Amino acid sequence: MEAKLWESPLLSPSLPLLPSLNLHFPSSTRLLARSFFSDTVPIDNKEKEQLVTSVKPTYSPTPPNRHLRTPHSGYHFDGTTRKFFEGWYFKLSIPERRQSFCFMYSVESPSFRKPLTPLEVAQYGSRFTGVGAQILGADDKYICQFSPESQFFWGSRHELMLGNTFVPNQNSKPPNKEVPPQEFNDRVLEGFQVSPLWHQGFIRDDGRSNYVETVKTARWEYSTRPVYGWGDVGSTQKSTAGWLAAFPVFEPHWQICMAGGLSTGWIEWDGKRIEFDNAPSYSEKNWGGGFPRKWFWVQCNVFEGASGEIALTAAGGLRQIPGIAETFENAALVTLYSI
Repeated sequence: MEAKLWESPLLSPSLPLLPSLNLHFPSSTRLLARSFFSDTVPIDNKEKEQLVTSVKPTYSPTPPNRHLRTPHSGYHFDGTTRKFFEGWYFKLSIPERRQSFCFMYSVESPSFRKPLTPLEVAQYGSRFTGVGAQILGADDKYICQFSPESQFFWGSRHELMLGNTFVPNQNSKPPNKEVPPQEFNDRVLEGFQVSPLWHQGFIRDDGRSNYVETVKTARWEYSTRPVYGWGDVGSTQKSTAGWLAAFPVFEPHWQICMAGGLSTGWIEWDGKRIEFDNAPSYSEKNWGGGFPRKWFWVQCNVFEGASGEIALTAAGGLRQIPGIAETFENAALVTLYSI
C-alpha cells in the first residue's frame, strides 16, 4: 500500500524551522516536552505481567544509501566559531502500557571542546558548551546527564548517527563512530550511540533537575524499523523546511527524520525493565544559532481505534526575518501520514 504525506502550511507560505523542545542546558533549564496518553487508565499487576515478553532487539549496522534517509540527516557543524547547536529528538510510545519515552540529545558550541577560557570569552563572547542527554519517560519521570566538554561527541556528516561518551570504561578509548553493541558496552561506561536502526546507552542523572521527579539511571537497547521518512514512501525524501534549510537563515532549522517507525527492545527505567515490540516511534532534529521567539509543537503516533501506521505532527512559531531588525513572521505546519 502506498503511503501519502498530507501537509497543510498555516499562516505563512514559508515552512517552519522550529524546535521540538529546548535542548539548551543552562542552569535555568525547564523541560519543554511531555510524555502522555489521553484517557489514561491504570494497569493492574496481572496485566503488567502479561506484557513482559523477553524481547531481544537485533542489531544491524547502518547501510550506505539507506532507504528513507531524509535530507539533513547528518551532523551540520561546519567547524566555525559562530554560535551553533544541534539537537535530536527520538520518541517511542508503548500503547499497551500507556507510556512514552522521549530521548533528547544535544551538542552546544562544538567548536569549543571545553568551557571557554577568559581570553576566549573576550574574543568570542560568552558561550554555553557541552553535550547533554535527556529522557522523559514512564510516569513523566525524567533523567538528564550533561557534560560541559564535547571532545568525545561524534556525529556522521551524512547519516542520522551520533554518540557521546560521558565516562569511558577503564583503559578504553571512546568510540568515534557507530560500533556493535557489545563493543559499545566494553568501551563506554556512561554514554549513548544512536543510528536510524539502533539505539543504545546508559546515563546517570546529575542532580541538576530539581523541578521534576527524576530517576537515578537509565539503560536501553532497541532496534527501529523506519516506516516513513519525510516524503511519500518509495519516492525521494524531502526537506521538511524546504530548500532554505541548506542556508543559515530562518534558524533554527527543523527536519523530521522519521515520521513513523516501529521499535523493539527494552529500557531499564527507575530500576524496572520495560520491554516493547513494534512500538510506534518518531524522530526529528534541529540545528542553528538560535530559537524562535515563541513556538509550539505537537506530535503523536498513537490514536485510539486507528488501524495501520499514522503519524501526526503540528508545529509553529514566531521567527525573525533575517536582515530586518525586530521583524518577525508567523509560520506553522500540520502534517499527517497514514497507510
